[in-house]
Amino acid sequence: MGDLDDLVAAATGAQPDPQAEGSGPQHRSVRVDALSSLRATAQRRQRRRLADAARELITKVVVTAAGADDLAGVADRLEELCGFLGELPPRGRPTKASPKRPMPGPR
Repeated sequence: MGDLDDLVAAATGAQPDPQAEGSGPQHRSVRVDALSSLRATAQRRQRRRLADAARELITKVVVTAAGADDLAGVADRLEELCGFLGELPPRGRPTKASPKRPMPGPR
């Protein structure tokens, strides 16, 4: 294993995958592999759905030819959603309290 491979393995906890095909070193993350054993709760499914939508949004931001006004409008709405999420209780601290304001909807 080269210096870069050692650095990646140390930073990510990845281990070489002896079953991997192709050229160059392949790594498997123990943490990523463990995700498949997690129970698919409603919260986990929605968290993944939200992450998928965020990745799609980033892709569309990169390829769009939208003007500054349209981009500013989208940014305003995203900032509102971020504010809403910021008011929710942090992970690991269950609470029955609802957010101080309703979730922003479409304009």
